[in-house]
Amino acid sequence: TINPRQLLLTQPALSAGVDISGWGITSTLTNMECFADGSAMATYDFSSWVPSGVENWAFAFANKSVLTQVTPATASNSLYNTETMFGMFANCRLPRGFSLGDKFDTSAVIDMHEMFKACIMSEEFSLGAKFNTSSVENMSAMFNVCTLPEGFSLGNNFDTSRVSNMSA
Repeated sequence: TINPRQLLLTQPALSAGVDISGWGITSTLTNMECFADGSAMATYDFSSWVPSGVENWAFAFANKSVLTQVTPATASNSLYNTETMFGMFANCRLPRGFSLGDKFDTSAVIDMHEMFKACIMSEEFSLGAKFNTSSVENMSAMFNVCTLPEGFSLGNNFDTSRVSNMSA
């Protein structure tokens, strides 16, 4: 089993073409902060991972000139313990049709500040059916300086009832 944090310490930027689908990540992993921050990879396949223990995805995919696909884990509880998505997609360029899909369940997330800060979202971008903000307390600068496509929708699960910080 490869530890993503250890990989980052030895190889600061993942190279294009690295297959991460077979890394065997289990529920014991708790921190994905800066996992692929600024890496050359554009596609990430987490479908065989079991990242249900990950609490922190801060800046996991930040500073990407192009992020073409993120295939989430197939387990329905894959983001169950996630509390922080601070800057997760900050400074990213998301291509036409990019979607977080129907497995990206954010109902337990507390911190989404700067999640899409300075992100460029192309046409047909979708937060996906499971993007749920009912537990979020911090949305500070969540879409600050972000280029949103015409007709962009926050979806049916964008709930700000617990938010205490929504500053720019």
